Amino acid sequence: MAVDDVMTRYSRERDYYETVSSLCACQCRGLLASRGIRALVTNRSEDPVSLEQKLRQRLIDGSCGDAEQVFRSIIDLAGVRIAMYFPGDLVEVEKLIEDNFQVEGRKQFPEGSRPKEPIFGYSAAHYHVRLRPGSPGDPEARYCEALVEIQIASVLMHAWVEVEHDLMYKPSTGQLSSDECEILSQLNALVIAGETALNHLQRAMERRIRTVKTQFKNHYDMAAYLYDELKGTPVHAAREPQMGRVDVLFEFLRLAKLDSPKCLSKFVDGFDVGPNVNTVARQIVDRILKCDCVENALALYKKAQSIVERRLLSDDSTQVPQKVGEYALVWATLETRLRRWMLARSDDAVTRRFSVGAALRKLAEVNAVIAEKLEYAWRIRNHVVHGIEPPDPDQLDHVIATVKRALAFFDDYIDDTT
Repeated sequence: MAVDDVMTRYSRERDYYETVSSLCACQCRGLLASRGIRALVTNRSEDPVSLEQKLRQRLIDGSCGDAEQVFRSIIDLAGVRIAMYFPGDLVEVEKLIEDNFQVEGRKQFPEGSRPKEPIFGYSAAHYHVRLRPGSPGDPEARYCEALVEIQIASVLMHAWVEVEHDLMYKPSTGQLSSDECEILSQLNALVIAGETALNHLQRAMERRIRTVKTQFKNHYDMAAYLYDELKGTPVHAAREPQMGRVDVLFEFLRLAKLDSPKCLSKFVDGFDVGPNVNTVARQIVDRILKCDCVENALALYKKAQSIVERRLLSDDSTQVPQKVGEYALVWATLETRLRRWMLARSDDAVTRRFSVGAALRKLAEVNAVIAEKLEYAWRIRNHVVHGIEPPDPDQLDHVIATVKRALAFFDDYIDDTT
């Protein structure tokens, strides 16, 4: 295995994995929010320094192969972390992952542990998934080819393992002493105690919401109420209930003036169970539509769907102007660098009247991969400038990353050879 060959390929393709992880994280955020699950979602592409260390360790361990085999065997080039506020939501989060992604593998930490069982050490679930064709926000089918590692754990556990991993496996000042290892174990015990406290907090919130006389504050409160109501019922005993679009349900209840525990309690008994039944949210909506207790209920439900979808689009649209401005800035910087490079080549045929297309064709003679990616970024730039097609935030993130890596290429290579 040639480590340099693998690293060179990764430097060319890193923006691809960054985009894949961003798309996956965006989908996870939407799924969690719509189901009323509180969590922080982050994403990243593998750090090149960390990747190189892994590769060199493989050489030491003797687990070698050619560059293509090694590249395909690395499962965390694109990664997403889901840090749950409440560890008790793990089963529901896992169900969302399994239902909405193409799952290639799952690993429980530690192996053989059971849900809701206190575990010392690192406690989490890792999924290896691919985006499904047609996933929300997926601009190109090629992004469905990459493997993404999704790590699911509590907020506290993620914080602890970040510290533990950096100190234990990336020591910059030697191996840890026995005292330091003992302190890390003590911190882990505090994390386990903290997770237990978070579970107690979640149950206390559910009890408070159940007895409150006023309206739900938001769809998270309503989801907590529904989870509490379903405990001990056949739908919960058969399997972890699928909540469905509680954000739409909450908006519907608000419009119908049913957005309180007292009003909603009339519709939460005797849910259908089984693998192919509607979600809890959908069953509640159907019951309200059939009971004739709300005037123009169907129209209100459609209005609720429209409000939620507009809100989601509005959240995306607020990002676009900022990203367009950032893209315009980095693209202008790139054009300046391309112009200087062409002038340095003293190529009169292309420097008399500068053309991005001509410059990219010349750049392809030096690095065809970067030139090809910049051609795509150039098309998006023209779409933005001429109003041909409005870009989405993820697409802008992708082309911004492409241009920045091209600028880095100019810094590392072009300037040294001109």
